[in-house]
Amino acid sequence: MLAAKNTFNLHAFALEVDIGIHNKMGSSTPRGQVHIYLLRDNPMKTPQEYANGLDDIYDGVRVSVFEGARKNVDTSRGAPAKEHLITTNVRDENNQIIESFTSNQCWKALEDLSFVIASKRDDFVVGVVNPRTHEEDVCTRMKLPEDFFSEDHDTYIVIAAKAGEEREGTANEHIVHWIKFKDIMHLHDSEEINTPAEEKPMISSKPVDLIRKQALSDNVEHTVSSYNAQQMKHNQLYSELVAQFLTNSERIVSNLENLPEKEQAQNISQRAVDISSRYDLLQK
Repeated sequence: MLAAKNTFNLHAFALEVDIGIHNKMGSSTPRGQVHIYLLRDNPMKTPQEYANGLDDIYDGVRVSVFEGARKNVDTSRGAPAKEHLITTNVRDENNQIIESFTSNQCWKALEDLSFVIASKRDDFVVGVVNPRTHEEDVCTRMKLPEDFFSEDHDTYIVIAAKAGEEREGTANEHIVHWIKFKDIMHLHDSEEINTPAEEKPMISSKPVDLIRKQALSDNVEHTVSSYNAQQMKHNQLYSELVAQFLTNSERIVSNLENLPEKEQAQNISQRAVDISSRYDLLQK
């Protein structure tokens, strides 16, 4: 799983995201997901909920990649076995779907997906750049409601993904090569030509998926026993922390008792007793 969040307040912008979806074990079975959100309200959800699509409860745009959704129609030698389904859904403040698309989906059998998501004067486009021809294939084109994105309120960018279910085989590897955000109307600066610093991607990562590597190396079972083991470990860590805190508090009190300010020492001593009693209650 990966997750990233940022904010902006513009009505005209372009967001470029390049994501690699790989499977070094050669498995075409996993059905992971990648979601790119442009939200007009922060739903305050966990990375897991973002990675699972927020249960279709959000205010804004969600561009989704459903990996390996069908067999590739290209059966030539070397072609990927499966195609990814790319969809775009737009919902209003009541979480209701907005239907005003020319089209809202496309199929791509690519390991590296370069998205171009742009909004200008309420015209909204989602495209995928073909790595061979470097041309943009439009997946979605629509007219957004007036002032759907504006300078009057923040818009939240969230990118999240999950690698696929364990039962589906070896999980897919997700690599964010780069993310670039453009203020295409230059509303927040005086220059109408992008500088080299502005052209630099917001995020640029090396092709190392540490989260997936750790998940594959650990044989973790999600059972009642594993939960109890984690809970015991948590309680042990908490007990050690509180014990060290109490010991340090007693040392502070012991040092203060030798100082002239007896009233100050007595107050701190009473606080230490209160903390100790609370700790005793936690252990019961």
